[in-house]
Amino acid sequence: MKHIKLIFEQRAIPKQSARYTTFKNGKKISSYQTDVIKQYEKNILLEALYQTNKKDIWFEGCLDIELKFIYKYPKSLKAKYRHYIEDGGLIRKTTQPDVTDNLNKPIVDALQTRFYKNDAIISVSKSEKYYGLKDEIIMEIKEISEFA
Repeated sequence: MKHIKLIFEQRAIPKQSARYTTFKNGKKISSYQTDVIKQYEKNILLEALYQTNKKDIWFEGCLDIELKFIYKYPKSLKAKYRHYIEDGGLIRKTTQPDVTDNLNKPIVDALQTRFYKNDAIISVSKSEKYYGLKDEIIMEIKEISEFA
């Protein structure tokens, strides 16, 4: 079973629902994402390709993904937490953005069609967000058995 670990040294950006351009009569013309999200997804894909040496890594079947979103701790964080982080620890982040969809979606979308056909094959997903020393995203992708 295939397995890769990717580390993106950048701040996670949440992906909101698509925006729509409409005519005055209310017909939908098109949907779009902001340029910031488009560039973010492009950077994620390029970094993933670089880390895998542009090898042809293709996942099929069921996938298990784990994502850790680490945000540089704010200066306003209590001293006891700052010391813990400075000693190499992580503190759980309980503020926005939401980890469930908004943080996962741009990463999963960025790797789609280059590492797997469609994100629908992801059957197990775990996401966590923390405060740490620096902004970072750690992703693991594993092929797993279809049998539970």
